[in-house]
Amino acid sequence: MTSIGYRLKQERERGGKTPREIAHAMQIPLQTYYDLEDDDSLYQVVSLGELHRLLQALRIPLRNLLEPSAVLAGDTMPATNFDDVRRALNAYLKERSRSVEQFEDIVGWTIGGFLTDPAVAWDWNIDCVRDICRELKIHWVALLSNVLERPK
Repeated sequence: MTSIGYRLKQERERGGKTPREIAHAMQIPLQTYYDLEDDDSLYQVVSLGELHRLLQALRIPLRNLLEPSAVLAGDTMPATNFDDVRRALNAYLKERSRSVEQFEDIVGWTIGGFLTDPAVAWDWNIDCVRDICRELKIHWVALLSNVLERPK
């Protein structure tokens, strides 16, 4: 199994880009970018906004970086944007008579003002999205592919 960092480096080299160019495009320090190529911290360290800039700079789909099992792993409901997630979350809270705080306790993440401003999700990382989508029964890879592979 190939690490995410290794796949990232392969894609960067295939695209003829330097680490400095990609770090600049992502708007992160060069050392942080090197750390991404050296380990599998992409899910925890990079915000969705930074990941979006990375995919745009490399001109690749998200699936090129993910484990094949993640791409195949599906939940149930497709979501094409953060508004779909917001609607699903509102429905979840209403159906289960839960508060936002209770949902945050369940998923282990603070979702902030997401219900009023879905653009807040651009500050989340992949682990956060995956955990929220798992609880909402949303296919997280499909969601991120739809959101991240379009112009922002």
